[in-house]
Amino acid sequence: MKKYIYKFYISILKLLGFKIVHFLHIRKNAGTSIANSLIKKNQFKLFNNVIIQNKVAFLLHNHGFTLVDVKDDEFCFFVYREPVSRYISGFNSRLRKGAPTNYNEWTKLEEKYFSIYNTAEELAVDLASSDSQSNETAKLALQSIGHINTFQLDWVRDLDYLRKRRKSVLFVARQKYLDQDLRLGFQQLGLNWENANDDIESHAAPSNQSKKLSEQSKQTITDWYSKDYQLLQVLLELNLIIK
Repeated sequence: MKKYIYKFYISILKLLGFKIVHFLHIRKNAGTSIANSLIKKNQFKLFNNVIIQNKVAFLLHNHGFTLVDVKDDEFCFFVYREPVSRYISGFNSRLRKGAPTNYNEWTKLEEKYFSIYNTAEELAVDLASSDSQSNETAKLALQSIGHINTFQLDWVRDLDYLRKRRKSVLFVARQKYLDQDLRLGFQQLGLNWENANDDIESHAAPSNQSKKLSEQSKQTITDWYSKDYQLLQVLLELNLIIK
């Protein structure tokens, strides 16, 4: 029943002239931080994932909502993160089981591979190994550990589809310049962006976790996530990256 009420509510907002803007929550791309900031401005509590600001309705979603789910008369925005940085953050997040804010026990496969790899560097070294067994183990780990087993491209389906849906994407913020880019993006909507988070709320990694890779490992991970670097080029081509 709540699902139908939700859909009816969104249809009413459209009739009232609200612009429907979805936030695509890509894993490890500051989504928790953005959602928390928007929720703190929520002026209507019927649905906690619907945030009303002036004539804009922001809709928050779980990780499974992608550009494919955005209707043609609706819009979205998302955050792009440099893939090596995202890999390190994702590995460390699952290593600590999402603590402190989003605790989730390891899957059986995660438990298996975290018994082998203690750092993101160790996994990257095996991925580049000439030893076939080490290389295969690393590939299976990358396909099994949460966060790092996804590509940012997954949230837009593919590059051709993104080009086709260009008008549905309002802007893309860069995680490295998050507040700056969000301020510019929200200005396009006639709104002000304000970050209202602390480190715990934004799921920031503890300072004692290793966040470094060797130069060789950086290149290895760059090659593994090559499709996400291709995504960046298309975002720039389509003038979606805020600068």
